Amino acid sequence: MNVKLLVAAIAVMGSTSAFAQYAGTQLVDRVGHGQDSIDCLTNLSTYGEYAKSKNYRDAYEPWKFCFEKCPVAQLSLYTNGVNIMHWMILNDEANKQAHFDLLMKVYDQRIQYMNELNSFNRTKTLKGTYLCRKAYDYSEYGGDAETAYKMFSEAMAIVANSEDENEEVPGYALNRYFNLSYEKFKADSNHREQFIKDYMESKEICDRMLAKANEESDANKKQQIIDQYDPTGYNIEITFAESKAADRDELIKIFTPKVEENKSNLEYLKSVLTIMSSNDCDDTDIYYTAAQYAYAIQPTYESAMGTGQYYYKEGKAQESVKYFQDAIELSPNDRIKGNTAYKVATAQAKAGNSQAAFGFIEQAKQFNPSLTGRCNFLSAQIYAGDKKWDLANEACDKAAEDAVYTNAAARLKERIASARKREAEVNAYNAAAAAAKAKRDKEDAFWNAK
Repeated sequence: MNVKLLVAAIAVMGSTSAFAQYAGTQLVDRVGHGQDSIDCLTNLSTYGEYAKSKNYRDAYEPWKFCFEKCPVAQLSLYTNGVNIMHWMILNDEANKQAHFDLLMKVYDQRIQYMNELNSFNRTKTLKGTYLCRKAYDYSEYGGDAETAYKMFSEAMAIVANSEDENEEVPGYALNRYFNLSYEKFKADSNHREQFIKDYMESKEICDRMLAKANEESDANKKQQIIDQYDPTGYNIEITFAESKAADRDELIKIFTPKVEENKSNLEYLKSVLTIMSSNDCDDTDIYYTAAQYAYAIQPTYESAMGTGQYYYKEGKAQESVKYFQDAIELSPNDRIKGNTAYKVATAQAKAGNSQAAFGFIEQAKQFNPSLTGRCNFLSAQIYAGDKKWDLANEACDKAAEDAVYTNAAARLKERIASARKREAEVNAYNAAAAAAKAKRDKEDAFWNAK
């Protein structure tokens, strides 16, 4: 046995502290007393050595003893325990279900003793984040899809309501959650509205985490965040586009009766406005109706946005600008003012009003400088839509200076190059056709003159 552990065990044998008390800053306070302490310390040392060399088969029994007998001895009981149980599930098929059940118990027990474990560890157990990991493993190693989806939903709600800024949904877990929601939608079209909400929540998480990367001063940590959430966000966007869940006709059909039923329910109306504006349906009558109902109850930046777009559609540009400015001013702080200005810019770009869009892009940058990369990327998209290829590439290069948008800018530049090539081919074909026609006309004129 490790000498230090033996000394600790002898000390514990003479201790009068109760085993059920568990927590303490010293290991000897957390492993019981008498023979229990010696057995726990012996097995902690044994399984720890096996775990270091990833010999999970031999680590299993001594780890299991400690997991059951001294559950708050070390946080590594749970970090190593997850790895051990993953290995056992994959390599002991005959007992797979028992190992799966124990894996779930590892997660549950860490939550059970969360306060005790957090009292002496720098690495804190964050309930929502940890339950997201549990939901992922439940899905990955044999749990049914419906239960996994519910587990994810509950865990993500805890993260969303947490006051701890370190609570987050891991990228891999977010990706699995969204894919589960997509499978539910494919199996049952009644899941459409919730699937759209899941998409928006998942996208918002990716956007928030990438914004967090911008604020990270440590280059390695910054890149780790980007590596997690950039590909996840891209997959979510592609999957959602392929799902066709945001079909205009379907959304109009869903929300037309519901808006009328909830015309006095501000929170529901705001939800409708957010869903429809995020899915290219902010030029529909039901969107405008929801916006005006909401604005009449209480002007908010969402309802002001929708009302502004209504007036813009009606050709009342001056009045629309007033509501757009209202939307910005109604935003609670500069960060959200910048976000709102960005949304207005996006709406103007969709309406084909590039000049106005660029004006709001500048406001977005001024109010919220962290949006600079995103604004440059939007500028690149607008220029590309207007076929101003050189300006689009220049804006892409500016966007790429923000590491969060490096990959997206590279993908857009590839599409620009492809579109530019097609345009050049069409122009060459048209020029050749025009030249051939001119030649024929000239020949016809020559023969007709005779």
